[in-house]
Amino acid sequence: MLLPIGFIAAVLSIPAPATMTQLATSAPPALPTVLASGETPELKLNRRTANLSDQQLEVIIKQPLTHASALVYLSEEGTTTGKRFGTLLGRLGSKGVYRFAVPAGLSAEKAWNVTLYDALKDQRIQTILLQP
Repeated sequence: MLLPIGFIAAVLSIPAPATMTQLATSAPPALPTVLASGETPELKLNRRTANLSDQQLEVIIKQPLTHASALVYLSEEGTTTGKRFGTLLGRLGSKGVYRFAVPAGLSAEKAWNVTLYDALKDQRIQTILLQP
């Protein structure tokens, strides 16, 4: 008599399947005009704009990165801020297309230094100069 009641209680105590919500993983849309481009064997960088006030840095990873975590920093050439490599824009994964909004303080007429930094190993991966 207790065995069937225990069986029914066990079946009723099974939790409902968990629902998974997919987070947005797509990059924001690309701005229409490319002001400048730079390229390395692993990366292609584009400075994009819709007008000179709205700017975007596009990073296209052509070959998978060998660093587990690459941070992207942006600064104007020749400027030294109180920060290590400039303004932190975001993180890169091992492959894909990444687009970052550029802070309003950076000029479209000046060259930009784009620095990739590995925070885990505490080392600069590379710095790429983008001319206007």
